[in-house]
Amino acid sequence: MSEEVREDLGNCCACLGTQNVNNIMCMPFEGPPGFQGWGCMICGIPTRGAIAVLCDTCVELGAVPRYIVGGRFVSSTMRVTLDGFERKAFDHIEARHAEYDRIELIEDALSDLDAEDFPFH
Repeated sequence: MSEEVREDLGNCCACLGTQNVNNIMCMPFEGPPGFQGWGCMICGIPTRGAIAVLCDTCVELGAVPRYIVGGRFVSSTMRVTLDGFERKAFDHIEARHAEYDRIELIEDALSDLDAEDFPFH
């Protein structure tokens, strides 16, 4: 039986606790300079989105993060307080997602067709 190996995400960004920090939250603003955060391959935004990690209890309680991860990666133990942190908006480019969704719908429709549906040889 194999044991699941989990990465230590450090302290919860809401309560600073260390138990059951299992949740990664993508924030709607950029992270600190040099941080490797969340991005999107569909709409092409770079990996600069801020990330907070939360313990299971804070997620259940709907706690709001007071800190964000401040190191280079999500597993960094460095935290940056949101008090006074300048938030530069960061979000998906919805128009690019809509175009991707249209392409995916067409591909799905085509994959449902059989070769017999096309009389071309």
